[in-house]
Amino acid sequence: MLTLIFQTHLQFINMKKYILTIFALLIGILSFSQTFEEYKKSQESKFKSFKEKRDQELKEFISNEENWNLITIDTKGNVKENIEKTSSPDEEKKEEQKTMVKQEEPNKNKNVPIPNYVNLKIKETSNKDIDYHHPLKNSKFRLSSPFGFRIHPIYKTKRFHSGLDYAANKGVPIFSIDNGNVIRAGVAKGYGNYIVIDHGNGLKSAYAHMSVMSVKKGDLIKKGDKIGAVGMSGAATGNHLHFEIIKNNKKVNPKTYI
Repeated sequence: MLTLIFQTHLQFINMKKYILTIFALLIGILSFSQTFEEYKKSQESKFKSFKEKRDQELKEFISNEENWNLITIDTKGNVKENIEKTSSPDEEKKEEQKTMVKQEEPNKNKNVPIPNYVNLKIKETSNKDIDYHHPLKNSKFRLSSPFGFRIHPIYKTKRFHSGLDYAANKGVPIFSIDNGNVIRAGVAKGYGNYIVIDHGNGLKSAYAHMSVMSVKKGDLIKKGDKIGAVGMSGAATGNHLHFEIIKNNKKVNPKTYI
């Protein structure tokens, strides 16, 4: 009889331990589930904040790049805004044709000297009479994007490309196309390391995305002088030179000049 009672009591104790073990496991599972949900919500919140911040930065970058594309440099080196409007394909075609016409007009003042540069003068002459130095002369390069409308390689939208893109290895030297005065040398949004040279007679040349700049604002240089090196600073998908010609404050096709 005592043996039976002892066995029954022992079974009860074992059952109690079993129940307590199961109960503890359930509590552990519930606690882990709650902790995991909190962790999941925390990570989702962080990812959402990161995504919102990234989207905002991207919008600001695109906006800044678009705004910079509306800017040219006047003859005094000051910033001057041009009005660029969104248009239909027909209007874009007319605008492109308008851009391509008449690359230069006669200047009344002949033999305009470059300021403070001894014995360096630029005569009034036609484009054909000037032998401009190619900015990547004697180096290996290829034309990767021409002047005119194109699908932008980064933004994937149709935009007007205001210059020529020459793909080349990083560090390839970049030269000035003619005698001139450096009116801008610094970082510009979208363009990265950016140099503008005033050659007189309303003609300027611009060089963008450089890895290094070898001149500074105010420098007076000769045709063929090294001004920097090829790179991919700014909004670029690879090493290249973005080259522009600005005639009377209007960006025109550089092919007419080099």
